[in-house]
Amino acid sequence: MNVYLLDKCYYSGGNTYTKYVKEGNKAKVYGSVTCGNWVDQDTIELDSDQSFVENLPEYAAVSYAYIDAKDCKIKESNARPIETLIIIKCVKTSETTSTKTEIKDGKFIKNDFDTSAICGGLPSKITNKELGKCFTDEEGFFNIIKDSTMTLSMCFALVIAFFF
Repeated sequence: MNVYLLDKCYYSGGNTYTKYVKEGNKAKVYGSVTCGNWVDQDTIELDSDQSFVENLPEYAAVSYAYIDAKDCKIKESNARPIETLIIIKCVKTSETTSTKTEIKDGKFIKNDFDTSAICGGLPSKITNKELGKCFTDEEGFFNIIKDSTMTLSMCFALVIAFFF
């Protein structure tokens, strides 16, 4: 699931930045070409799988999406990459597919199962990435994955469900 700290600057690609502000039960979205001079872009009605939380769910790792920021370096020093919490368990991704992730020996391992909704049998694809190192994904975007001991706990956040 994607997690955004409220009132913080996030790099959203293409040299643009976004921040989210709580407004009642809604999230106000602001955009900018820096981490300042914010322009009102949208107001989001939270879906049933989105919420404001004070405590994050238990997670084992965080994927940081730097998108097109080469070598995982964002120009604005106070901007954050998009953060996705990774829960170590089997996640059903469709009626016939699933994904299971694990952290082992300093590596993040993702097993995709194309013919099993319960992570059974042999995985059809295995992704293996070293923790804490910048890498380019299949779409050409820059990312870093860190285990939960390498990340800071966050207080008040907008949680948008999106399972990795």
